[in-house]
Amino acid sequence: MRFRKLDSSGDWTFGHGMSCVAEEENAIELEIATRVREWCNDCFFAMDRGIDYQNLLEVGQQKRLIFAIKCVILTCYGVVGINKEPDILIRNGRNYFITYDVKTIYSDSFISEIGL
Repeated sequence: MRFRKLDSSGDWTFGHGMSCVAEEENAIELEIATRVREWCNDCFFAMDRGIDYQNLLEVGQQKRLIFAIKCVILTCYGVVGINKEPDILIRNGRNYFITYDVKTIYSDSFISEIGL
């Protein structure tokens, strides 16, 4: 599997040939990060994709948010299963981070974190 690398602002990188392409587990990690960061109704050609963060970040919606994140992760190419339910951490009162542990086609456990 291959996936275009992302820069610090989350945009795809171009112009450096194959050094701008991630492979294997790094590609899976980038796809998960990109898909989890998608907001519902935000992309004109895929309005049904994404997570409804506008409603799910409200108080009392954490279980529904975690379920939505799990659904997105499980639909990513190369993900076989979820080893541990994703954790949502709030740092500095405003910054959300999601940690996850998944089984991929390349390994039994791959752990990473996504900043929103």
